[in-house]
Amino acid sequence: MRPALFLLLSCMLAFLSSCERPDPVASQARAIVQLPPEQRRKALVELPLDKQLDVYLYAATRVEPPLILAKELASNGPSMLPTLKNRLASEANERRFTQLMLILVAISASDCSLEKRTDILDTVQRAIPRMSQENQQTANHLLESIVHPERQLPPCS
Repeated sequence: MRPALFLLLSCMLAFLSSCERPDPVASQARAIVQLPPEQRRKALVELPLDKQLDVYLYAATRVEPPLILAKELASNGPSMLPTLKNRLASEANERRFTQLMLILVAISASDCSLEKRTDILDTVQRAIPRMSQENQQTANHLLESIVHPERQLPPCS
């Protein structure tokens, strides 16, 4: 009886492992992350905005040490904001959410002020109370950096 059970379990394990599909985002992200910085920036900004966010989140949460590409994505300027707002609204993972907030910090520090973008700020403010205490502190600090950057820039449209 035991050999039959072992054989059955082995077959099930082999079947399940053969069902694993390669993650196209992970493959693309790994390829981009391994590029030299200037080539990485160029490859990243050539992707559609939603794919840029996928690669960004992969690099920030699945690469050791984490690779933060917020400045590269911020180079899209205000054109990134609708896609980023949608991703923030749907992101349930606190770590990924705070990583997305870093893009907002980079945009508000280098491109335009988000102070009057209540649509984006409301999305962030609604998510913060649902976070763990530690992530709430991080998110509140990031929100402060978004609303009050070191230098004043024209408003984002």
